[in-house]
Amino acid sequence: MKLSLYEWEECDRTDLEDVATPAPRRIDNGGEVRYLLTAENQETSDDSAHANFSVTHDFGAPTEPTTVTATRQVDRLSGLRQVHITWGDTSADEKGYEIQNIATPDQTRRVGPNREFYDWPLPPRELQCFRVRALGDPTPSDWSALVCA
Repeated sequence: MKLSLYEWEECDRTDLEDVATPAPRRIDNGGEVRYLLTAENQETSDDSAHANFSVTHDFGAPTEPTTVTATRQVDRLSGLRQVHITWGDTSADEKGYEIQNIATPDQTRRVGPNREFYDWPLPPRELQCFRVRALGDPTPSDWSALVCA
């Protein structure tokens, strides 16, 4: 935020009186910073203006991914079997995505934001089921519905 003050009747940028540039302030999720802004003219009159306002940061969890699919396939280059998992990126503020194979819930994979697929190497089990969630600050989205391949 930058405040520039000019004097006299016209703001033609020829008579800059003062410039104030406060240091940036971090607002944690769920936090609020209150500001009181006062501008006074002490040269030609006693005019003044005041503004009292708050800035909040209240992001909730990102939206869960939609249209999740899982398709078995063979990688053309390596010949390895894999499950190609896709989803719809419906969140504007995700920090990435987490993919979980329900058969091995302690093993999850993470990918960066704005991704919409992951190729999971196919383990020897027959049926594999997956779910996906968006990672956010401070909490992740709900898990998507299960999809199996």
